Amino acid sequence: MKEMTRRDFLKTAGILGGTGLLAMTLPSCNLSVKREFYDIEYSCGNERKEVKVGVWYPREGNLGLVGFSHGYFASPILYNKYLSDVASQGNLVVAPFHKDYVSILNGGGISRAIENFRQIVPDIQNMLAQIQKVPGYEGISIEGLRNLFFEQGFAGEIQNQNILGIFRDNFQPRIEEFKAGLDFAEYLNSGLSGRVDTSSPVLIGHSFGGYTCIETILENNRNIGGAVMMSPVSGLSDVSQIGIPTRWMTGNLDTFFEPTKTGYEAVGGESSFLDIKGAG
Repeated sequence: MKEMTRRDFLKTAGILGGTGLLAMTLPSCNLSVKREFYDIEYSCGNERKEVKVGVWYPREGNLGLVGFSHGYFASPILYNKYLSDVASQGNLVVAPFHKDYVSILNGGGISRAIENFRQIVPDIQNMLAQIQKVPGYEGISIEGLRNLFFEQGFAGEIQNQNILGIFRDNFQPRIEEFKAGLDFAEYLNSGLSGRVDTSSPVLIGHSFGGYTCIETILENNRNIGGAVMMSPVSGLSDVSQIGIPTRWMTGNLDTFFEPTKTGYEAVGGESSFLDIKGAG
């Protein structure tokens, strides 16, 4: 059997998940779907913040609501074909550009990608400084932070609650941006003659976008109909508290295979697991 790359896996995962085909860098060829971008403001405590949001929706028909959260250092544009296909199945898809997005395909080219990366660096340095104050982690380096985050954190091996709290606090903006995008769907619905059912959205997250979806579900401040987790980061969350239907998808050669399977086995609600052989 020919081994699939992670990119090939994501294409296949989109088909088998019932949500279309993910061809990451190609423009949508589905003329029945519109794609629009908005810069919106939202409240976060006493602050007013801004986030860019991409939306995809069919030109006709009644629609469901889907919220999509992209992976770390990615952007919704990288999932353009996939999101277009999800929309073509009768959905309004809302996808925020999270604070950590870096992509030369974001409309601003390389200069915008570099600008975004420069904004992320201070956040990483701040997180490192916070962790260095935790007993036992005083000498941790950037490389140590990477291992702590990407290896132990993603695999659910961190037991220190102070470290988990620091991670959650630093990535809380993702949750707020995601909720702002879902709230924005209400505004969009008024301009779409009320043809969007916003009462029970479905959430889809890839990689760190899976973490965003999980934490949004756990906040339990809205009626979520279900969620699709594509090779998600689930080790930083208590997925046993999830009570809605979920589908967990990964490839058996993917570095996220074991964490995805572990998350699926621990989840509290009705769930299914899709293991794509030869994908990684």
